[in-house]
Amino acid sequence: MDPRELYFQLDDKKKQILNDYTLRGDIFKQVSIDISEHLEGVCKGVLGEVNEDDSVTVYQLSYDKDKMSVKRFLKWKNGEVNELTHGGRGLGVSYIIPDGRDQGVYLTRTNQTLIALRA
Repeated sequence: MDPRELYFQLDDKKKQILNDYTLRGDIFKQVSIDISEHLEGVCKGVLGEVNEDDSVTVYQLSYDKDKMSVKRFLKWKNGEVNELTHGGRGLGVSYIIPDGRDQGVYLTRTNQTLIALRA
């Protein structure tokens, strides 16, 4: 489904989360630089989520024809990168372009907002 059409099918709570979301580009840019050496063999993509303490959880994106999912991969805080264990199934995500925006975000079923990192 088209990411712009998907936005209009969201419930009001999810729409409010996306409308209130503020991109932390300064943090994501630094994370992308700092994690580059950890990305060998990661080819489908990495997504980031800024946590309340301004650390970033980096997720590995995987997808097939029917679904997309993410697994925790790295933790970044103040330039320090640590690897995380991968236990369990991945979280399902949808790529959504909110109304009035040019770039999309990935939204999990638990309303986590993830941004594609350009590393």
